[in-house]
Amino acid sequence: MDYIINKSETIYTSTKKAINGTNSMRFFGVRFITIWVLPLAITGIFMEYLFISPITGRVPF
Repeated sequence: MDYIINKSETIYTSTKKAINGTNSMRFFGVRFITIWVLPLAITGIFMEYLFISPITGRVPF
């Protein structure tokens, strides 16, 4: 039984391919933004609204 994952990248494999010139850097694409950047941004805004706003007395929006 073979377990094959297509189009999976790690930081090591994407930089290795980019340095060799065989492939372009694909790590900071749409997938990276949807998995890491947007959830962290939403969490930061939520934490700002819940914890920092009441302490400073300012309305964030």
